[in-house]
Amino acid sequence: MTWRSHIPGLWPLLAVNFFMADMQSGVGPFVGVFLQERGWASGLIGTAMTIGNVAGMLIATPIGGFIDSSRDKRMWVVIPGICVDRADKIIPQQQHQCRERLVNCRPAATRSSWTAI
Repeated sequence: MTWRSHIPGLWPLLAVNFFMADMQSGVGPFVGVFLQERGWASGLIGTAMTIGNVAGMLIATPIGGFIDSSRDKRMWVVIPGICVDRADKIIPQQQHQCRERLVNCRPAATRSSWTAI
């Protein structure tokens, strides 16, 4: 017998951990570029990302204990995943609408310079 046969449901847990780590490591560079496009200095971007990582480390243990004590652990994977999926679809739409408002509310003489945004 191998160690895998003693732990039922291990493969789904390993898959969730793999894809969550992929999502976490993939978000950082995009956040940095997103903030840089909005005029943030690189030092301020690093500070903001460090604060976010430290806050994540500090909250991980209490939240982990809460989830371990809950009865429906799958809900704590599915619901945040759905929220991230929805946010990924809403944010680009909102940015597009904001750009359209900026272009349409400017005088005609400055409209051409705002269309490149």
